[in-house]
Amino acid sequence: MAQDFGKAVRRLGSPTSWKVGTRRVFVMTAPVSVPLWLLMLLGANLALGARDAWTPIAAFWSAPPKRLTSNYYDYHSRGRRSDKVIELPLPDGKRDAA
Repeated sequence: MAQDFGKAVRRLGSPTSWKVGTRRVFVMTAPVSVPLWLLMLLGANLALGARDAWTPIAAFWSAPPKRLTSNYYDYHSRGRRSDKVIELPLPDGKRDAA
């Protein structure tokens, strides 16, 4: 559908692609039809621009979350120290050097 809209806007922009009867009516009612045609052309091009600008935003918004890999710099960050101190028992016969 998006390609059909772009095709229609391109066709609206080139009156030589219109039917002969449509071109004749366009020329005979030129004082009214030319301003209306320019407004339609401006509106269609603004709609095309809005569609093209919205496409990456919509793709970003609806994309599934990605998992972090280990290649990031913050992966090897320091761990938090625990508030609890655990003393390990010394083996028999060994004294603490300090």
